[in-house]
Amino acid sequence: MYQVLFHIPFTAGLVPPDGLPVYGFGAMMFLTFVLTAMVWGPLRGARIGVPKDKMQDFAILLFLCGFAGARVLYMVQYSDQFPDKSIVGLIKAFFQIWNGGIVLYGSVFGGLIAFLYFYRLVLRKLHVSAWKFADVVAPLIALGIAVGRIGCYLNGCCWGQPVCAECQPVPLSPALGEFPLLPAHAQKQVCVLPSATDRMPQIHGLQTPTGFSITPANNLFGVGDPRSVVDAIEPGSDAGKAGLKPGDRVIRVNGRVNQIVIELSGDPTGVEQTTTKLVAEGGTIPDRPADAEDVRSLSWVGFNDPATYQNAVAKIGRVPSGVNPIVHDTLWETVRAWPRGRAELDLVVNRDGKEVAIGFVPTRYPSSRRSCTRP
Repeated sequence: MYQVLFHIPFTAGLVPPDGLPVYGFGAMMFLTFVLTAMVWGPLRGARIGVPKDKMQDFAILLFLCGFAGARVLYMVQYSDQFPDKSIVGLIKAFFQIWNGGIVLYGSVFGGLIAFLYFYRLVLRKLHVSAWKFADVVAPLIALGIAVGRIGCYLNGCCWGQPVCAECQPVPLSPALGEFPLLPAHAQKQVCVLPSATDRMPQIHGLQTPTGFSITPANNLFGVGDPRSVVDAIEPGSDAGKAGLKPGDRVIRVNGRVNQIVIELSGDPTGVEQTTTKLVAEGGTIPDRPADAEDVRSLSWVGFNDPATYQNAVAKIGRVPSGVNPIVHDTLWETVRAWPRGRAELDLVVNRDGKEVAIGFVPTRYPSSRRSCTRP
């Protein structure tokens, strides 16, 4: 897994904090387009009498329709990630490709539509049969999938499934739920417990892109200390080498207090009333992350310590009907879309009553597939 290949140096001052990132997945998609549409595709098309410009037109049409189909299927399959079901909201979410992702199988349907359109307007006039054209594009599709799959591996979203222990040359973890990789579209969900409507509850509490996992968060409103506690360390990871240990409670992240964050959604009036009461009891309005989902009637309230948080919740009592509180912390906001943002992760943890500073650069996963280290 290597989501960001590098940052363009001269853009550091224009795109904070590290400059414009070049993502591995995007780079492989661009390479696929160049190889198939600009180089090999026109050469193969010429063999059956399809001009170079027509092959390039087909490639662009195929790309647009395939992308549309892939995005639509993702939005259908993971509809719970798109709470705004209005026409305007769905259209807006469609173009927010960074919020979620795409599904390969949807591009097959989109590509089929592109082919039928191209056949009707171009191939029939050139007297090229669909079978001949299929022979031309089949190797191009195979090449595109192969290079695109490399992009998936770089993005950390398609690693396959653990096989049976009898088929493995090395032992597997006894709890397959601890497998130390994570689908990219689920990064923002790893540190919180699943909601009642969550369609992927199995991904909660799994490995984050930082080399360590978090215990299932105590996100019950007003109960306990919901700040993240390290659950397991990936052997050989940068986090483990830096000295992070299971049981460490994270109290500072990148120079900032690891705030307890209450996320309120639902009825607009109730959300506003609850926000006002929490702020009056010592809460603050934290900066919303740049990639936060644009959900209507959503508010964020932060607390710097668990005592203030618990007292505030106790004083306001129950939240109004129709208001849904979700509790997490600053660490969750920082690593949910890693490595976007700072390359280095500076943590201060509470370990047996003492504060321990730990800094490391979580760049990629080690190749080992050993189970995570727990106490």
